[in-house]
Amino acid sequence: MKVLFIWHAAVAETYQKYIAELAEHPDLNITLLVPPGSTEGSRYIQAFIPKNAKYKVLVAHSVLAGDNLTSFPPALPYFLWKEKPDIIHLFEEPWHNIAAYLTFWSKLICPKAKLIFQTFQNQVEDYRPNWVRTQKRTFERSSAAISCTEEGKEVLLHWGFKKPIHVIYPGVETKLFSLQDASALRGKLGLKEFTIGYFGRMVREKGVDDLIAAAKTLNFSYQLLFMGNGPDKPRLKEQAPNAIWLDAVAPNEISKYYSALDCLVLPSRTTKTWKEQFGRVLVEAMLCGVPVIGSSSGEIPKVIGDAGLIFTEQNPSDLTRRITEIRNNASLREELKKKGMERGRSFDWKYAADRVYKVYENIIN
Repeated sequence: MKVLFIWHAAVAETYQKYIAELAEHPDLNITLLVPPGSTEGSRYIQAFIPKNAKYKVLVAHSVLAGDNLTSFPPALPYFLWKEKPDIIHLFEEPWHNIAAYLTFWSKLICPKAKLIFQTFQNQVEDYRPNWVRTQKRTFERSSAAISCTEEGKEVLLHWGFKKPIHVIYPGVETKLFSLQDASALRGKLGLKEFTIGYFGRMVREKGVDDLIAAAKTLNFSYQLLFMGNGPDKPRLKEQAPNAIWLDAVAPNEISKYYSALDCLVLPSRTTKTWKEQFGRVLVEAMLCGVPVIGSSSGEIPKVIGDAGLIFTEQNPSDLTRRITEIRNNASLREELKKKGMERGRSFDWKYAADRVYKVYENIIN
């Protein structure tokens, strides 16, 4: 089967692990189409071009670059003609500009190719009329959909998608994350007390304010460690001037920082236009043996399962209670450590890729 896989975020080497695992299936011939670069996790990343991979990477210039909603590669018709795919896998929302462009040209150039789209959208929004029209055409052209969340399946059903919907969580490059001896790093950073961490984007919807507010009511000595970038970082630093603030580091360096924590908190808040779609840091921290606490926003409770604690989103007092539970109960910390490391391994990219391969087989057969 020839597969044309289109995904702007796969400019990042870590996301290409998804493609690499798919390409381990010997009957798949995969071409990945990506832009020259993309902003992922508040960092601009240039397209990674692997050497000696079992898949091919094509870099296509995009117009309206900088906005993943509107950007699309004008040369897409040429790549459809050149690759002649059996399957087109679009890992973008079905209402994006690129979906409109793809559905139009794929009907003309390779009408027999099966189209699958993969979506992160996990709540119903009041789409613009042109987005609704684009999504309707994508639905008509597609043979199946992959939702990265359970709630996303309900969104597709709400909009009238009547073809097969497969819920497949995105993966994590599990080999990058493991429990390490962080005593030297803790000494370097001056971490002497119970350390509570947040790693991620510094934006309002991530709820960092709630973590800072909760920490101020703790009845024991603690330290806060924040890692990440974003527009709210200056404002948040004013709220917690005694915390340790670090910029984001490369994925292959982050395990030691996770291992320096006593617990990690993901305090995401649901808004009118967004709620937590996965919470990758939860899986990464669990793989490093760190107890995790997540809010009740979006997919967080399903990702954590019984391997961590949940608090009511936007409720700092409930978060205070959960942090205190972990700090005061050594047996709970050990239990969450063991469960977390086991659960984290279940989010490996191979698991996701093997399930997607079965979707390919189903639509071809």
